[in-house]
Amino acid sequence: MILLREGALTAVPDRAMEYVSEQTWARMTRRWRGRNCTALAYVAREILDGRTLLHGGIGRLVAHMVGIFEANQLARQFAYEISSRVPLPIVDEQLTVAARGLQLTGILFCWTQQRELAECACLVDLVKVEGKGQLRSLLLAAEGDWVQLRTVPAVVADDLS
Repeated sequence: MILLREGALTAVPDRAMEYVSEQTWARMTRRWRGRNCTALAYVAREILDGRTLLHGGIGRLVAHMVGIFEANQLARQFAYEISSRVPLPIVDEQLTVAARGLQLTGILFCWTQQRELAECACLVDLVKVEGKGQLRSLLLAAEGDWVQLRTVPAVVADDLS
């Protein structure tokens, strides 16, 4: 069903420990509960959705600043659109990597504890919101440096088997 090839989810602990302490990872491993996955899924989705809110806020701020100079509505609209759509390289990337890392960790723990993956909150959210192709891309990127998670491209859902 999902691409659980050797290396994809098994690489998650090594990658996660580049960002968290050994003690934290050990405690996570010993004390993991299913509701933790629900919490990780919720926070990951909030982070990913929050990027949109952040961009909109920057756009509104810039449009307001243009308005201070008595620019017309068209100039304010232009300022809003361009400033809300320009990527924030460091911020966007760090938020995306954090959210994807949370999703991968939740999926890993559901998988290693042999939980029904159809009930894994991180997996369900990812597939429901972004599609199976995104799941495949995320699992493939999980094998490498997690910094790559910031640019996980969408893949056609039919590629998943």
